[in-house]
Amino acid sequence: MAKKFKKEKLEISDLIYLHDQVSGYFTDKWQKGTRNEGRWFGKNWTDEQEQDFKNSSRLPYSIPVLASKLQTISATQKKSRTSFKVNPAGDDPKDEVKAILAQIYIKDIERKSRFSYIESRVFDSGLAIQYGASKMYLDNSEIFPRVKVKDIDYKSLVWDKNSRQYDLSDALFMAEVEPYYRYQLEAEGIDTSNISGGSTGDWEGRSKDGYYVGRNGQGRQDYDIIYVFHHYQKVIRKCHYVIFPDSQQLLGSGEILKKFKSKKQAEEYFTELNIKYLDAGFPVEGSVESKEEPGYDYYKFVYNQILEHKETDLEFFPYNVYRALHFEDDFTSFMDFMQYFQLFIDRVFAQVDYSIGKDLKKVSTLNVTPLAKPETPASAMKKANEGGTILTKTNEEIFREYNCLRSY
Repeated sequence: MAKKFKKEKLEISDLIYLHDQVSGYFTDKWQKGTRNEGRWFGKNWTDEQEQDFKNSSRLPYSIPVLASKLQTISATQKKSRTSFKVNPAGDDPKDEVKAILAQIYIKDIERKSRFSYIESRVFDSGLAIQYGASKMYLDNSEIFPRVKVKDIDYKSLVWDKNSRQYDLSDALFMAEVEPYYRYQLEAEGIDTSNISGGSTGDWEGRSKDGYYVGRNGQGRQDYDIIYVFHHYQKVIRKCHYVIFPDSQQLLGSGEILKKFKSKKQAEEYFTELNIKYLDAGFPVEGSVESKEEPGYDYYKFVYNQILEHKETDLEFFPYNVYRALHFEDDFTSFMDFMQYFQLFIDRVFAQVDYSIGKDLKKVSTLNVTPLAKPETPASAMKKANEGGTILTKTNEEIFREYNCLRSY
């Protein structure tokens, strides 16, 4: 029998445990991503490596060959952006009207979400850094809720590392970490008096060092940084479907298929549909079918407590993740894939520069003709090194320096 997902509500210890299981895996990915961010901007040496070069009187030459190649791919993607298109489901004129309306709605989502910009951001992050991510969500900040899309920093998103499918449909969970000021949580009606500040370091932007709670260091509690997790957990739910063929077309809508969370609601709706059939003298038709299928629970939590839990109507995770190279349960970016090619080029140029600098020697020639007595070549050389006045009888140049390359 196939193993089923956990049905009961998770405790805070369960959530922390799930995240602890993947923290090491993603910390390694984030460290590589930080390194690749520098390479994306043509900075191929780390600060420590550059300092080592300077300490040895060498220049940290870097030729951004890899970055320029990947940025060419990025530019090509920007020039070939696509857009969503909705096609009618059939030949019915009503389907065509529905498709046009759906197209207008999706275009509005694209425009208000700056979808083309987000698409390119996600592509660049997956191509050159580590992975890119976006989230589709319902924005309730306006009078009428709107579906929107936003890009997610790759350092803010984790998922079940055992997932093997590219679309992560087989993942047990996905989660996003988001920094809040304390006053923002208080404004949502959340009591933060038992959420301590400053226990994991100061605010560091995208850094994961302060994973749960941070503090601004100025003693202003309202501006303590509290890291909040938005966690989506896959569960198995029993759903109930009303299947009604409407064979006599009494309802005028064709076959009906509707989903309910409770069996009682499904049976009530099934009875309601059959009333017209019974009144018209036709037998009861249709059925109520129960089926277990995946669902998604939402948890909003901090390091020591769950702030919110609800069962959602989502049919899939709200996140989309792009990885340039993926196989089974691992992935990498093209920057990592080709990093040794870039390293070889940089080392070659650095070594050539070092060798030239090491082999380049200064050579001086001495013209003895203008020396006046009692000046000798030896005394002139000594005065040139230690200081002094060299006696001459003409205005001719005495010393001339040349840079000579050592021959082997």
